Amino acid sequence: MIRLAVIMSETKRLQLEETDARYDGETESVRLDARIGHARLEVIVSAEAIEELVGEAPLSAERLIDGAEAYRVQIADVARRKAGPKVPAGGALLLTGRDMPKRSTKPSGSVH
Repeated sequence: MIRLAVIMSETKRLQLEETDARYDGETESVRLDARIGHARLEVIVSAEAIEELVGEAPLSAERLIDGAEAYRVQIADVARRKAGPKVPAGGALLLTGRDMPKRSTKPSGSVH
C-alpha cells in the first residue's frame, strides 16, 4: 500500500518532457514542455533565471538554450517546488531569477 502511494504521488509531480528547449525572443525566455499527471504544461524559464544558474550574463539565445539543457534537473526541481501538485492556471509556469537558488560566488570578505 505504501508503494502505491509513492507511485501515485510521483505521477502528480511535475516532469519535464524530453523535448528540445525553445528560445522565445519576444519574452527573452526558454520554453520547456512538462506535465503533471496527464496534464501538459509549459515551463517558461526567463533569461535572468538561466543566467543565475549558469553564473554568467548576458547570454546569447544559443547559450540560453544550452544553459537550459545543461541545468534541466535544477530547473525541474525549482518548477516542482513552485507548481506543487496542480497544473498552474493557463497551463504555463514562469520561472524567474528570484526562483533560482542563489549562487555564492562572492569572496567571503566581500561587502554586499
